Amino acid sequence: KTAIQKLIEFDVPKTAVLEIDKGILSDTDLEKMHEWSTTGDHANLQAWISNNLRPHGVFFSAPLDLDLAMLQAFPDAYAGIIPKGGGPRMAEEKAADAVLGTAGPGLGAYTGPFEVYKALLPAYRYHFLTNSKPATHLAALSRLKQKDLREKMPAVLAEVLKHIEASLRRD
Repeated sequence: KTAIQKLIEFDVPKTAVLEIDKGILSDTDLEKMHEWSTTGDHANLQAWISNNLRPHGVFFSAPLDLDLAMLQAFPDAYAGIIPKGGGPRMAEEKAADAVLGTAGPGLGAYTGPFEVYKALLPAYRYHFLTNSKPATHLAALSRLKQKDLREKMPAVLAEVLKHIEASLRRD
């Protein structure tokens, strides 16, 4: 919702970002967008984001953020920076509460294609909630070969880089 409002604020036509099957999303429906439930409707949501927001440089990482996507893509690099005797010690459920909070669906949202991410939440909590995110990423990335980074990077990161490259060539 915030991304859409910002695009409109910066003069992107509403018709470009609010197009839905039945026409253009009303201002009233946009104001209530944060109340929508998208559980089980991932395909339609992803298609709408791809068609309406990505052309304007808006990207989302799923199921949580780029940190979790990087941890999933390069588990050995992140495991390799854990000092001897250190590392995650929290169970998935407790880590999920720390990472996701307790007010929302918690692990219940991690179904289907997102099921594999549940096991990463203890490592996510350890690396990104108890240590410096930038330092953690730099240390893990320093363990990777450029070829591995290029071939295994999260899809959303590859899409962002392609968008940046195209934007630089366009202007």
